[in-house]
Amino acid sequence: MPRVRIIVRGDSGFGRDEIMTWCEGQRGVFYCLGLSKNAALIARLGPALGEARARRCLCGAPSVRVFTEFEYRTGKAGAVPDG
Repeated sequence: MPRVRIIVRGDSGFGRDEIMTWCEGQRGVFYCLGLSKNAALIARLGPALGEARARRCLCGAPSVRVFTEFEYRTGKAGAVPDG
């Protein structure tokens, strides 16, 4: 098999159990999916949100992007494992 890296990227509309489960089950598939805001995520994103605010103030841009990575598991039974 050729050495190919497949990256699935989507906004929070694609952050569903079915899509995450499919991605987890595929060899060589990586994914980056947005999640809808909730209090637990906002708490975990505190440092990244602070960095984004600082960058925006320093450069005067209307918006900036900051990326971060962490493991997250919903409280829902049968939810997709960390990934």
